[in-house]
Amino acid sequence: MTRTRLQDFVIGLVVAAVGIFGMVNAIKMPDGTRPYTLVVTVIFTALGSLVAVRSILYAKTESHDCKAVTIKEMINPFFAFLMVVAYAFALTAIGFFVSSAIFMPVLALWMGYRKPIPLICTTAGMLGFIYILFVYQLNVTLPRGILF
Repeated sequence: MTRTRLQDFVIGLVVAAVGIFGMVNAIKMPDGTRPYTLVVTVIFTALGSLVAVRSILYAKTESHDCKAVTIKEMINPFFAFLMVVAYAFALTAIGFFVSSAIFMPVLALWMGYRKPIPLICTTAGMLGFIYILFVYQLNVTLPRGILF
């Protein structure tokens, strides 16, 4: 997909706004999690601002200008967005591990990744890592569902 300066500017502003929203909410967090969350949101905000400023500074660069995105080119990102929204709803309905075990391979297949063994190993490895780190080590309660 090609980009234009306007798209870069809007994406940069949206990312910076989400980062600022995250910083405001991070201030209300408990002392143990506040520093990490603030660092992540500050970096997020800085990178979004950098993209927005870069789109203004490189306005004269010919290689940065491209054709506008068409509706046909937006179908795949829109479908991926819908899958993420469905995943968010599935988290509360069927739990983190079951919904993630479904979401990860489906999204990878949609994006064109077709090798089954690495796909299964990546999904299992990622979920195993999350289980060991968050559930076993940190005692974090992830959304529970009908199976796990």
